[in-house]
Amino acid sequence: MALIKCSECGADISEKAEVCPKCGCPIEVSMEQIQADRKKKVKRLVIVGIMIVLLAIIGAGAFYFANQPDTSGYYKDIPWGVSLEEVKNLLGDEVESEETKDSIAVLEKDYEGKTGVDALIIYDCKDDALESVTLFISNGDNSSYTDQALVDAFSDQLNEQYGDYEPDTISRVWNVKKSRIELSHIVSGYVILEYKDITKADETDDTGESENTEEAEEV
Repeated sequence: MALIKCSECGADISEKAEVCPKCGCPIEVSMEQIQADRKKKVKRLVIVGIMIVLLAIIGAGAFYFANQPDTSGYYKDIPWGVSLEEVKNLLGDEVESEETKDSIAVLEKDYEGKTGVDALIIYDCKDDALESVTLFISNGDNSSYTDQALVDAFSDQLNEQYGDYEPDTISRVWNVKKSRIELSHIVSGYVILEYKDITKADETDDTGESENTEEAEEV
């Protein structure tokens, strides 16, 4: 024989009883209250379950997008168009650099942990807006890399981030969302890696086409 709680006084009563022996509350009232409480409990569990599933989906989505490879082609995540002063601030005060009117030059010894491999990095700005970054990478005598091995090492890094390169006449090229990246080896002991802003080039081309169209219309 199961016992239930009286909805009025909380006393334990038999579910077979007609009324609560303590307060006289009809058993139907207590049973209805018990059913209502069970429905509320189930509803809360369903809501909590839905919230957990939604949070899991949101978390998985955030993780997915956070781990998507960057296809902008920025060098060290420095976006095109920033000013010379902004480039200096992004590089940080600890970075030693030489500055001219339109560029900043930084020399990094043992570039990316490669002993004997140094890089002179030139940040070029036109009209005070960054438009290219060029790395002149020297393969020193104390380097464990051959020139070709160095080219392949940088190619592997860029392939992993942007997909396989497009072979050019004397270089390897990656055309990505906002940049053209070109890796070349022309002179013994040196590798050149260049990042160029292609968004500005697109705007220039569009403007040029528009001007030519207007001239044609005038004629």
